[in-house]
Amino acid sequence: MDVSEGEFSVIEFYDNGTHAYVARELDAKSAVELAKACIDTALVIGGVVNQIVITDGGGFTAFQWERGKGIVFTERS
Repeated sequence: MDVSEGEFSVIEFYDNGTHAYVARELDAKSAVELAKACIDTALVIGGVVNQIVITDGGGFTAFQWERGKGIVFTERS
């Protein structure tokens, strides 16, 4: 897969159990930069956002941040 093709999405998960796509069809660099900005905002606001993930074009989690844990490394199954 060519990571410049816009295969990544950034998603926020909220305290109330809902989630929202922050952006879709991003290249890898843009997805990471946006996720970092979302994390920085979540840390400043506190409480509203519990998790931020980047998913690839196949729906797999490529990156995961959780409130209170930081970056979580998961294995692809």
